[in-house]
Amino acid sequence: MKKNSSEKIKRPILLNPQVHISVAIIVILVAVCGFFAYQYGEKISNQRRQMYMLAATEATKEQIQNWYHELISKCRLLMLSHENESMMYSAILRKYPQKNALRGMHHIGFHKYLEKLEEHLDCENIFVVNDKGEIETSVRDEIFAIADEIEKKVSEAIEKRSIVTTPVEIDSTNRRPYIYVVIPFSPNISDGGKILFSNYALLLKFDLEKELSHILHPSSVIRSKTFEELLVLKKGGKVVIMNKLSDDKKRWLPIEISIAENRSPSNFVLGGNEGFFRGIDYRGKEVISTTAYIPELKWGVVEKIDKSEAFNVLRPIISFVVGIAIFIILAFGFFVSRYAKVHGESAARKIKKLRQYRSALLSVYPDIIVNIDLDGNIIWLNETGKDFFGEDAIGKKIAFFMTAMSRDIVKDNYYEFLFSGKKANVTSVQIFKRKDGQERVLSWSSCFLYDDEGRKNGVLATARDITEQKAAEKRIEESEEYLRTIFSSLVDGIVVIDKEMVITDVNNYICDLLGYSREELVGEKLFKIYPDAGYSLLKKSIEKHFEEEVTISGLEINLLAKEGEIIPTSIKAVLLRDAEGKVFGSLGLIRDMREVKILQENLIQAEKLSSIGEMAAGVAHELNNPLTAIIGYSNLLMDKKVSNDVKRQLQIINQQSQRCQNIVSNLLMFSRKYSAKKEYVNLNDLIKSTIALTAYDMNSGGIIIEEEYAEGMPSAFVDGNKLQQVFVNLIQNARYAVEVADKKEKKISVKTAFDEKFFTIEVADTGIGIEKDKIKKIFDPFFTTKEVGKGTGLGLSISYGIIKEHGGDIYVRSKPREGTKFIVKLPVLEGKPEESKKVESPDIDKDGITFGKKRVLVIDDEEVIRDILELYLTDDGHDVDLTASARHALRMIKEKRYDLIFSDIRMPDLDGLSFLEQLRYIDGSLADRVIFITGDSLSLDSFGGDNGNGIENTILTKPFTIEDVRKVMQNFSSISSS
Repeated sequence: MKKNSSEKIKRPILLNPQVHISVAIIVILVAVCGFFAYQYGEKISNQRRQMYMLAATEATKEQIQNWYHELISKCRLLMLSHENESMMYSAILRKYPQKNALRGMHHIGFHKYLEKLEEHLDCENIFVVNDKGEIETSVRDEIFAIADEIEKKVSEAIEKRSIVTTPVEIDSTNRRPYIYVVIPFSPNISDGGKILFSNYALLLKFDLEKELSHILHPSSVIRSKTFEELLVLKKGGKVVIMNKLSDDKKRWLPIEISIAENRSPSNFVLGGNEGFFRGIDYRGKEVISTTAYIPELKWGVVEKIDKSEAFNVLRPIISFVVGIAIFIILAFGFFVSRYAKVHGESAARKIKKLRQYRSALLSVYPDIIVNIDLDGNIIWLNETGKDFFGEDAIGKKIAFFMTAMSRDIVKDNYYEFLFSGKKANVTSVQIFKRKDGQERVLSWSSCFLYDDEGRKNGVLATARDITEQKAAEKRIEESEEYLRTIFSSLVDGIVVIDKEMVITDVNNYICDLLGYSREELVGEKLFKIYPDAGYSLLKKSIEKHFEEEVTISGLEINLLAKEGEIIPTSIKAVLLRDAEGKVFGSLGLIRDMREVKILQENLIQAEKLSSIGEMAAGVAHELNNPLTAIIGYSNLLMDKKVSNDVKRQLQIINQQSQRCQNIVSNLLMFSRKYSAKKEYVNLNDLIKSTIALTAYDMNSGGIIIEEEYAEGMPSAFVDGNKLQQVFVNLIQNARYAVEVADKKEKKISVKTAFDEKFFTIEVADTGIGIEKDKIKKIFDPFFTTKEVGKGTGLGLSISYGIIKEHGGDIYVRSKPREGTKFIVKLPVLEGKPEESKKVESPDIDKDGITFGKKRVLVIDDEEVIRDILELYLTDDGHDVDLTASARHALRMIKEKRYDLIFSDIRMPDLDGLSFLEQLRYIDGSLADRVIFITGDSLSLDSFGGDNGNGIENTILTKPFTIEDVRKVMQNFSSISSS
């Protein structure tokens, strides 16, 4: 393995890294102290200079303000002095006539007056300017066009009758700065009431260099080679700086810089700012400055020194600190070199011994140890590594032993999986090939090796074969996942507790059942999910469960849901044991008994309803017999010649009988048990019959039903009986909601519509409405918004299933206290209902179809039914024989031939189906020509609507009319003839 000569068994004290660190810390402390000393010195120096410079700046500002106020005061005295003004005017008037007064301004006497005035005010020149901005004359006979800015100031002074000053002007010839003071005057000289003089002004020119030279000077309190005091002002788009630098003629040198120079102290002060400022001056050098602003003149005063000079005082401190640090480093280096020379040989011997010990240790180490160079080549292996990779592995690439998948992971750098280059130690798990070709999973841990200069020269890595461990872990994970899947997907709830009755685990079902999350239950006491009333019983059972080590089975107790709902459950619990057989907990299997309880109640209720249904069917059957006679006789009597009053009374009897017939028909339809059978049904008619069933309850409760049916609605291919069950449920629910709401307006509306794809049925009410959080549960089994005992919670669930069976959809819209609307969507199927085949017959009379003379046998135990059929059939020209007994009818058939038989289904001696079976043995063809009569829905269900030969419409339902008899004979005759 590659040696690393930097290793030491025990370093001499001066070569110990801790000593080096200590020295480094001392040097750093010295540097830090020096830095803070520098900062402190800089702060003190800044404060001192700032104080002196601010004082000097304020003094200069005050002197300039005093000069300006003194100048304005002199000029104001001149303007207000009536004596001076009279002297000037008198000098003109005495010399010239009034009409030539303007010319008098050019007279030598007037000039002498202006010269004296100039001498008195110590200005450079005096100009007389008219209100047009034109110079009339001057002391030095200078006449020129004045600048626009000065012209504006002249106009302003004349207009306001006040003294104004102009901005600073730079003379274009001598580059000297000047300021002008404008003094207005207006001679009141008139000739016969006419004003001869216009408004004029005196323009006084002052040399700023001469005026301010005694003010702008270096401060005696600030000793500096670079100190400079500046007067700055704004001129157009430039900043003009007046400084003390001068040319050979000792003149001021105005300097102009751009206003865009934001870091300039000149721009800073012209913005109205005062105080301490660091920036760059007109020379481009960093300066420290103080500023003061003169608002009357809009000038600024700047006093500055170069930053480099400001901190010269700190250089000795910095030099001292750096010198101390260098001295410490040199002294320490000298002692270290001497100490290393003395103790070097002893350290080398110890290092050699350490390496021998390490080599022996690595050779017998049970894990693989490998040394890899930076190119990925194996340069050393311990004995375990040679046993795994082979003796010839040294010199080969480590990637040679990787699987293809591992090489894809680490890509081109085969050893990159061992380290990241950013960490001292890196772990990785990869698949390698053993020398016999077998693939094994190795867990690697690696680190870099360094040479004497601290450069990486390789990687030292250890690897442990964890193939069996990984396989065992995978089996455990699969087993745990398998058990967890079973645990989570069980349709019963599971609660695991310890011996202290603390919940340690629950499955998803119990969380959904109670409304808690797993985190809310785990770690809580068991009584959290049990009401107080039942917890004492449960506690006793569990204590016995643990103490006697018995199984709990079939314990019925209530659970307490998060929202406060009490849920009946059945519990079975088994003990949990550890590997030594000691009990550490219990697993409880909890089954929701709500559905069972409700089903038990519903079973009892269903038995009651079944009994009521059978009784209703029997009552309906008994009512149909007299209704048949009433309807039949009334029809026959109306065909006879009777008075109009009698005919009207017969019509009333017939109509009321028909009404009774509809009631009985609806009662039979509701009580009848149907198997699923789809046929083409008119939904409008189906809904009307459903509303008729509930009409009594609606009328007695004062509820108004508004009906709106779509015109031209096609028939729907549905199971009419099941859909009627849906509509009855929706209407009854609406009735309950309206009654509970107890509003003034009690209304239910039913509406139908259709388009190319769907039939739409809407049932709306003005009831109490449904809360938003309950709407999503409205179709769940056993969920009800009604009071206890008012509903089972199955109606809407069953209705939902029926609509889904038909490929439709049902949904609800509701607002609390406003009402609810249920919307049913059913698909419109392509195609049309099949029409009955019609067979043309030549025997057609004016009233309908006749079938020629037939011999007909009528079998019914009710005399009135036999009589009415005899009247109907003989009236159509048929021969009719009557009998009250099916057995007697069989004897008559043996003696006489009949074309057609009408037979009741329910008879005392022999029912209709038994009669049909015996008839087949006597005359099979006649058995196919039997028309059954019934008013009993149960008998009709057992018959199934078919006599076994595939002929439909062979049942005559009581009560019937002569048209019903003719229709069934027509269908039967057409099929028989064909």
